[in-house]
Amino acid sequence: MFVEPILKRLEHKIESPSPCFGNGIALVPLLVRRGFGTAAADTYLQERFSSPVVYLILCGAYLVVALVII
Repeated sequence: MFVEPILKRLEHKIESPSPCFGNGIALVPLLVRRGFGTAAADTYLQERFSSPVVYLILCGAYLVVALVII
């Protein structure tokens, strides 16, 4: 049958996931946490400063984090 080889390959891929799959699953909570942290920081800074200043502060914070990671 034409569909059998395709199904067998899919079963094999499901049974042996790639190593990147586990790392991707571990990163999802970190990305969600970063999103909530950014939203909380934005809300806090919006009460203290005007919108353009808040976005410059957040941009600077992300720039520092990116430079530290690199």
